[in-house]
Amino acid sequence: MTNQLRHILRVAVFVVAVVVVFVGGVVHWRMVGVRQTQLEQQRQSITAIEKQLLQSDAVDEIALLHSQIEGMMNHDVSRVVQQVMSHLDDVNVIDRSVTTAATIEGSSLRMFPTHVSFHGSLPQVFGLLDYLYKNEKVIRVEELEISRSAITDEDLSVSLQLVGLACRQEKATR
Repeated sequence: MTNQLRHILRVAVFVVAVVVVFVGGVVHWRMVGVRQTQLEQQRQSITAIEKQLLQSDAVDEIALLHSQIEGMMNHDVSRVVQQVMSHLDDVNVIDRSVTTAATIEGSSLRMFPTHVSFHGSLPQVFGLLDYLYKNEKVIRVEELEISRSAITDEDLSVSLQLVGLACRQEKATR
């Protein structure tokens, strides 16, 4: 009987081991399924957030373009010149001058050529360029010439050719 008992005990241990492995596999399989479902939900959430961000960026960019177009339609060259002069005053440049040329009428745009010259430092030059870049009006820098000033080695002689752009009113009403 001891051999039979040993055999039964071995079979019972084997059956228990198989049941434990099977139950462990089922539990693991269900946990993997739950994790995959959670992962898929997180992926969908990330995709939705990405779409919202892209739409939000696009809406912001469109609003900025609309404001720039509106600014182009209401372009007043004298106001832009006054703003540039005021900025040059604010950054303490010396020997500044701003001159405008005749307006150039294109088929869809009006162009306002402007020449700005002053003596100043490199930070003042970059400050003016940054100011022009951030200005709500569309201003293109056509030419920038920087040379050492005859006044001191630290001062620079700066000459800028700018063109202000504006939509023609009859084109804007279409």
